[in-house]
Amino acid sequence: MKNILFIFSLLFGFYSFSQKCINQFEGTYHVDILATMPFFEKAAYTENGTIPMELAEMIEGITLNIYADSISLDMSGNTRVLPITSRISIEENGHCDMLLDMSDMSVPEEAQDMYLTIYVKENKGLQIINSVDPKEMDNYIWRKKN
Repeated sequence: MKNILFIFSLLFGFYSFSQKCINQFEGTYHVDILATMPFFEKAAYTENGTIPMELAEMIEGITLNIYADSISLDMSGNTRVLPITSRISIEENGHCDMLLDMSDMSVPEEAQDMYLTIYVKENKGLQIINSVDPKEMDNYIWRKKN
């Protein structure tokens, strides 16, 4: 009986800990354009090596909100909210995986098990990598808004 209680306590404790990996990342984020610039395709730059003003303004307007049970992305006035569960990352150097609940969406079968991995970068930046394609936002570096 003691062994069963011990195993139950251990499993419950691990489950609780893994669910809380997202808590340290809760908040509102914006794209750090300077940190993200090295990842942009050369084609995105103007002749003088800068990002076009329209593209910079669009990127600066993107807001990412991370909550314990969902994420939301606000782009050009359109907000998409996705329910998530979290776990300690299974990816090398990853900190936390956000498993997206896509059950209410019409997405291809391979996207049903999609998750986003949070990587911590220098100066408290976050990089969020998608487990499946498309990966157009993988190279964005996010900073928490004050």
